[in-house]
Amino acid sequence: RILFGGMPATKQYLRRYTGYVEQFDTLLPILTVQEMLMYTAELKRPLHESLATKQAEVASLLERLGLEVCKHVKIGSQSDRGISGGQAKRTNIGIALITEPRVLFLDEPTTGLDSYTANEVMSVVKGLAADDGVTVVA
Repeated sequence: RILFGGMPATKQYLRRYTGYVEQFDTLLPILTVQEMLMYTAELKRPLHESLATKQAEVASLLERLGLEVCKHVKIGSQSDRGISGGQAKRTNIGIALITEPRVLFLDEPTTGLDSYTANEVMSVVKGLAADDGVTVVA
């Protein structure tokens, strides 16, 4: 029998309390960073939760992930310039954090980033573990 936080590790329970950041960014290029996080909040957070609560969580994530400066910038694509690679990676981390998971799995979180940006992203991840009590598996 496997327990997670003292509870049986059902598929539904694990989906609710774990987050996963893919190796490659899977973001919608036409949305801004804030819109992307709100879109995810609308999809993944409880239906009974108010819009104001979801907006507050998104605002908190933007601040914690250092994305406030680019919250109104479109994510963009290779042909339509938008946010930087580090900002995209942090946005992906924000998507995984929108449900307030207890464990965050990161699949090669620094792939495609230069050493400075990779260090910046990992500093954010380290802060999540230290400040928010999220267990990080990278």
